[in-house]
Order: sequence, then structure tokens, then C-alpha cells
Amino acid sequence: MRIATLRAGEELRPAIIAGDRVVDLLDASRSHVVGRGPLALPVPQSIEALLAQGSEGLAQAERVAEWALERGDHGLDLASARFAPPVTRPQKIIGVGMNYRDHCAELNRPVPEDIRTFGMFANTLVGHEEAVILPRESAMMDYEAELVVVIGKPGKHLLPEEALDFVAGYANGNDVSARDFQLADPQAMRGKSGDTHSPLGPWIVTAEELPPGAHGLEMETRVNGELRQKSSTSDMIFGVAEIVSFLSRYFRLLPGDLIFTGTPAGVQFGKKEPIWLKPGDRVDIEFQGLGRLSNSFVAEN
Repeated sequence: MRIATLRAGEELRPAIIAGDRVVDLLDASRSHVVGRGPLALPVPQSIEALLAQGSEGLAQAERVAEWALERGDHGLDLASARFAPPVTRPQKIIGVGMNYRDHCAELNRPVPEDIRTFGMFANTLVGHEEAVILPRESAMMDYEAELVVVIGKPGKHLLPEEALDFVAGYANGNDVSARDFQLADPQAMRGKSGDTHSPLGPWIVTAEELPPGAHGLEMETRVNGELRQKSSTSDMIFGVAEIVSFLSRYFRLLPGDLIFTGTPAGVQFGKKEPIWLKPGDRVDIEFQGLGRLSNSFVAEN
């Protein structure tokens, strides 16, 4: 199943993607109540609320979307939909650094023995086809294509063998990075948490649609159509189960929490003559089975 957040004017609305149609769950749920009786669970007002309902809530959402399309009176054409980031108010956004072998090699750094993490903020999130702002203070803006893990239920002190049960799904992410800020500060946060610097989407694909731990997904990043990154999640040093288990030792993971799991080789930070992002650039990121996340870059006013 693909779940998303629609922009409808000033409103954000949870949605289900069904083929080339987008079903607004709030509208569909109201009609479902009128046509078939009350729903078993409250109507979710956001993807975070939907995830908090667990597997029963997701199953109900899928049934409501199917029923709405059968009636023929709901559904927006996919090409005309405007998407916000699928999760808009996560309690936590956590980044994992140096988690691909080829990325370590391009930076001439040893493969880490332990998982390295940093924090990010919700101000960084933007959706598919939304603009990413290049800050005036940075001259070294870079892209980082990342598989993003979306947590589906609360958990702490999880064993690796149970950790995947707490993952709702996965999405494309771009950990846009101000490398000059990153170099100037021993903490990664300042270089990773600029406004609009975590594009996410266009939707979440639920975990059962993908291999366990999203292992073996091919991926590509293109900048203005030019291939810059080409790798696979099989090159990750620490897999999703290890990462989720590790993080759960230190804080309770909650529905809607996001984990950016690291980037493969091909970023500009690893180049002798880097081509930093500039206004007018367009970055397309695609992990196998997750659709394509596309964003254009604009100068800060």
C-alpha cells in the first residue's frame, strides 16, 4: 500500500494511492459512514494518526479507498496531485552517517564499527515537487539520496529479530547538506537541518510490499537528468533491523518517527572538483519500488 499526505489548499489530508488515483481518506471516510455505516476506528486526520492505529487502521484505510473508487465519486488523478511530505510532524528525525561501503571509500574513510547518528528537525521536511531553499550563507550545498524508515508502532529495547515488526514502511529521502556548515562544526546537526533540507516522498510504501528490511533495492540519483548516484541498499553497512534496534536502546520509537539510513557514493563532497547545487537545479531520487522523489532548488530570498 502507498500512503501519502495531500495538499488541498491550506489543508493537509491523508491519502491512499491506488494505481493512478489518489483517494482523500477524509472525504472517502465521510462517504463511507453515510453509505455503509460507522467505521471501526476514528477517521485519521494525518498519516501519523493513521500509523498510530496500527495494522487495523491501515487495513480500514485501504478498504475505504477501495470502496470509494468502486463508487466512482472519489479519486484525484495522480499527475495533478500536490504532495506534502507523507509525515509532516514526526516526533523524531534521526540521521545515520557513513552507512554505505562505497561512500566510505569515496571519502577515504574506514568502514565504521558502530552506528553513527545525528538529529534533524521537522522544519527540514518538504514534499515531492516542492522547492528546496539554498541558504545564502552556504556555498557548498550537496544532495544525499537516502532510504527513509518510517516507524509504525511504539517500541524500546527492541531485539534485531523483532525490530522490523515496528517498521510501517519506507520512503525516498534527500538529506540535503550544507557541507561548509558541516565542516565548521563537529556536530552534524547545523549542516543537516536547514529549512526544506529533507525532501521526503512522494509517499510511504508499506513494509509488506518490499523485501524484509528493504534489502537489495536498486537506487539512482539524477541531477538535471545526469546520473550521480547508482547503488543498492545491499551495500548498507548496518541494515534496517540493526539500526532500529540500536536506536531503540536510547529512546522510545513512536509512530511517524523517521530514520534517514545513509547515502551511497556519488555525492559532491567526495569529488576533487565538486559541482555544488545551485538555483534552478533539479534532483530526482528513486529507490526501487518507492516511486520518484523530485525537487527543484531555489535561492533564499
